[in-house]
Amino acid sequence: MKNQVLCFSKIMAALAFIIALTTMGCKKEKNEGSKQPNIVGSWSHVRQVGSFRNILTDLGINADGTGNEYILNITTGSSTPISDLDFNWTTENNNLLKLQFEDGTAETYTYSLDPEAKLLTLESESGDSKEYIRME
Repeated sequence: MKNQVLCFSKIMAALAFIIALTTMGCKKEKNEGSKQPNIVGSWSHVRQVGSFRNILTDLGINADGTGNEYILNITTGSSTPISDLDFNWTTENNNLLKLQFEDGTAETYTYSLDPEAKLLTLESESGDSKEYIRME
């Protein structure tokens, strides 16, 4: 009887092991939600919209996945804030930058980075492209 119990225990343990192996799959790793440290920093883009008027966009990208986009209208005599929004950011596949703004909007950009030139290029889904210069 003792041998039967021992044999039964071994069979149950083997069966449990086989069930565990077949029900546990390998976890597929996603690159979603990662943060590329190379784009962390302060970045600025200036767009001329008239003879004496520019739009300045400053992106502050923090290592903790937060950031701020500050947009300023600059004329010869004054400057007026247009927008000042906080965001959360992630990168995906080493070429997508996703921004989730505090106002509920989201933007996805294809990005390229030239560290030597201190240049970050963001291309929106609509094809609009902006070059940002790293500010130090």
